[in-house]
Amino acid sequence: MRQLLSTIQTHLRVTSNEAMFVAAFATVVVTGSLASRFLPLDSTSDLHEHTSVESVIRILDSLGQQQQSTMSSGSDSTRQAGGQSQSPRDTESRPDGGRSRPPRAIPINIASAKELEQLPGIGPAMAQRIIERRRIRPFTSAEDLLDVKGIGPKTLEKLRPYVIVP
Repeated sequence: MRQLLSTIQTHLRVTSNEAMFVAAFATVVVTGSLASRFLPLDSTSDLHEHTSVESVIRILDSLGQQQQSTMSSGSDSTRQAGGQSQSPRDTESRPDGGRSRPPRAIPINIASAKELEQLPGIGPAMAQRIIERRRIRPFTSAEDLLDVKGIGPKTLEKLRPYVIVP
């Protein structure tokens, strides 16, 4: 480590403290590159709308949980009386027009439009209105969704189990 710091200091003609900073910064960049290789984001817009380091941490945490649930769900199924194996997701009724429900709750302040469209009753236009509203002011409670044109009390009650608000 001393030799690396000495090399940085010599080649860049900087102080020892500046050399330590350069080494630490390089470590962060390399670690970030490796993390993106092993934990790729589903879409490029996942990190565009973050407002703090905390929100980025929540994104990465939810991606890790999603990856774990994907790996473990391969063997999950329920048996019906007829002996046929059927997934629990196949047995639920779908009041949202046949679209699949999100497998997990979605953080409303950082979710991409694609993730928002998985919510019951949310299409592309409504997802865009939610994104526009949170750009003005982040959601602080589920009730703030009532500010979005087209979301009323009934829609809010359908969405409540599927949204995470700080």
